[in-house]
Amino acid sequence: MFDLSRVDTVTGTVRVFEWTEPHAWLDLLITDQSGQSQVVAFQCLDPGVLQRHGWNRYSLLSGQRVQVSYYPERSGRPGGALRTVTLGNGTVLASYDFPPQAQRPAQ
Repeated sequence: MFDLSRVDTVTGTVRVFEWTEPHAWLDLLITDQSGQSQVVAFQCLDPGVLQRHGWNRYSLLSGQRVQVSYYPERSGRPGGALRTVTLGNGTVLASYDFPPQAQRPAQ
């Protein structure tokens, strides 16, 4: 579903962060170069794994400006699998962090 050979980056404003099973979700409001806004969804790992990476349900709050790196959807639709979130203070929260290409899980 996701292109694990590519990492894209986007900056936007947190619309909602859902701490849910089986995957947490981040909806980010992104404004493109033409001034058009859209909400883009990013799938995260499950909350248990995110907790082990230092996250909690309050790690991302509505209105926060963040930079997201992600593995894009293979279909070309906006969004994908969230890899990292960089907060305004420089803190980086990791979600997906796969080893080198040869050791990535089968797709």
